Amino acid sequence: MEITISIGDNKTESIKLRKMTRDMQKNLSSGLQTAGRIMERALKKRLQRGGTLHIKGRSPYPDLRSRTGTLRRSIAVNPQSGAKKVSNGYQVRVGPNIVYARIHEFGGMTGRNYATRIPARPYLMPTFKDEKKNITDAIIKKLVEPLK
Repeated sequence: MEITISIGDNKTESIKLRKMTRDMQKNLSSGLQTAGRIMERALKKRLQRGGTLHIKGRSPYPDLRSRTGTLRRSIAVNPQSGAKKVSNGYQVRVGPNIVYARIHEFGGMTGRNYATRIPARPYLMPTFKDEKKNITDAIIKKLVEPLK
C-alpha cells in the first residue's frame, strides 16, 4: 500500500521536502545505531551479572553462567559506522559472533554424536523485550529531529 503526496510547482517546498527526507534517512540510520548500542549494553550487562536468572519475574530456564566472558565480549553492533541500507530499509545487527551463541539461546543437542543436550538459556530475546521501549524511543527521537 502506498500514499502519494504531490506538491505543486513551488520549487522551494520541493527542495525543503527533499532535504527533510534526506535528513530523516540519515537520522533513521543514526537512531538505529543508537538503538543497537542500547541493546549491546543491555546484553553485556545481562551476561555480566549471570544471564537469564535476572530476567524480570521468574525464568523457567537455567542460569547462563559465564566462565570466560567470550560470549559477552563477542556481542557487537554491526555495522559499526551506522545502519546498513538494505532492500526494504535500514538495519543494524546486534549479537554475538561465536558459533555456540545460538545453542545457549535456543538449546539443543551437541557434542560427539549429538549426545549432549544443552537446555535453552535465552538472553537475546528477553533483553530485547526488556529494552523494546528504550529502543523505540531512541529511534523516534532521532526521526523527529528534522521536523523540529
